[in-house]
Amino acid sequence: MSPTQQPIGALFDLVFGSVNVPGGGPRWITLPPWSWFCHYCDTTASGGFAIADLDRTRLGRRRIVCQPCEWWHDFQDVGLNVDDQRRLEAAARHHLNGPGAAATWDVAQQKLQIVRARQIDWRKA
Repeated sequence: MSPTQQPIGALFDLVFGSVNVPGGGPRWITLPPWSWFCHYCDTTASGGFAIADLDRTRLGRRRIVCQPCEWWHDFQDVGLNVDDQRRLEAAARHHLNGPGAAATWDVAQQKLQIVRARQIDWRKA
């Protein structure tokens, strides 16, 4: 780590701690296994992190609802530089390996909280 780089935990604190989630609660992120379109910037975001919500089916099973917005828009909101964006995405990608995973940052415990569930597109929720 160079002298100008912040620790990865500080970057997670900055990004996840600065987000205002509609309706309250933590910001969740996921890697949708399909190509999708970001409604915020009108781009195709294949392979990138999406903002997600967690909800339950009628049978009470948890599911990950992939929202049409790229996670890196949160990076822009806090003014994160490109190198730190890449470090943060790499750290998150390391833990979100494989389909059916979502994560949020637990500020108090300084670790990612991971859930595993079926992923669905927001239009099917």
